[in-house]
Amino acid sequence: EWLGHVLNVITGRMDRPGGRRFEPGYVDAIRMSGMVKASPHRNRLSGRTMVAGGHALSELPDEITTPGAGQIRAMVINCGNPVVSGPDGAKLDEALAQLDLLVAIDFVQRESHRHAHWLLPAVHWLERDDLLAFTSNMHDEPYLHYGAKAVEPPPGARQEWRIFVDLAIAMGKPLFRAKGLNGFIKASRRAARVAGKPGLEFSPHWVDRLVVATARKVNGRKITWRDVIGHPHGWVLGPREFGHFRDALRTPDKLVHVAPPEFVARARELLGEQSPRPPAGYPFQLANRRHRHSMNSWLNDLPGLHPSGKGSTVVIHPDDASRLGVEDGNRVRVHSPVGAIELTASVSDQPRPGVVIIDHGWGSRVFDPRGGTAPESFGVNRNLLVDGGPVDPLSQTSALNSSYVAVELAV
Repeated sequence: EWLGHVLNVITGRMDRPGGRRFEPGYVDAIRMSGMVKASPHRNRLSGRTMVAGGHALSELPDEITTPGAGQIRAMVINCGNPVVSGPDGAKLDEALAQLDLLVAIDFVQRESHRHAHWLLPAVHWLERDDLLAFTSNMHDEPYLHYGAKAVEPPPGARQEWRIFVDLAIAMGKPLFRAKGLNGFIKASRRAARVAGKPGLEFSPHWVDRLVVATARKVNGRKITWRDVIGHPHGWVLGPREFGHFRDALRTPDKLVHVAPPEFVARARELLGEQSPRPPAGYPFQLANRRHRHSMNSWLNDLPGLHPSGKGSTVVIHPDDASRLGVEDGNRVRVHSPVGAIELTASVSDQPRPGVVIIDHGWGSRVFDPRGGTAPESFGVNRNLLVDGGPVDPLSQTSALNSSYVAVELAV
């Protein structure tokens, strides 16, 4: 991505038709994000600082299991599934089982919630109103969409914001460390109760109305709440605008730094290394691919949407399959130094020889916390093959692709 930006800058294609442009949206999300800064924190074991407000997921198991000051003993998983989405999920699963308190907020009990002490049902996005204002500058054109809820949530389900607000009030801790916010929210609840008007209680609807009232003009037009609700299927606010890129820069000198020292040093380091070679016994490089039917794996819980069926396969080049004695549809075992999985082989010329493809985001079991029936799952978790140790020093992410694996017929 960095090199893509560099090419656009040096070829003069920034902020011009046909090149990269910045969509300002109707909310200045960049300025607002600069107002909320995470407190500096260094990992107690690796000594690494945070990147974009977070630490590497691969560090979490050791943070839970290693005794000492700052050891993680309680955790809230808010609509996440790190055992499946991160590397070496078996190690993280073992660590989560050792927590004194694990709270999961989600629609269903997933793989990462297997050891949860509390399961808090969340509200589905079809069961709540949403104005995704703070992503308005991520669209390709000026666009606004207010999503009205389609159905009422089931009894007992609550929106995440309400869960955290109620916890902050019950604990006597200021929400977002904002002094006075808890008192304001409690006062709004009392007013709503006394007046018999639920709308007086603080809710995200207040924020939505405030965002629209203070929104910037788009193509010279002021947005009103009447306009917002008058376009239930979304609203293209006008043609693409150019000329906003320089205003969006947050560098002190208002210049694009195309060669950050950290990036250049890392690039030189990688270019100076020898080409990677498969280790003995693991001749194949593991790759991933994206499907529009998966939507970053979010829709894999609804496998009926997938035309290819309910599950995942390992895609092998015909030359490699021939050497292995593998035919299309065979069950094979794929293993690495840290894990092993079994799945069906799909012989195709899509990958290069020496590369095998397994889709990300499958293999998460969905449990029945009440009835106790057998868990349901589709596909296998390919990240069980990934070692969580090596991380990219710039992003602190694990190499979920390019791990080396072996493939053999399943016994």
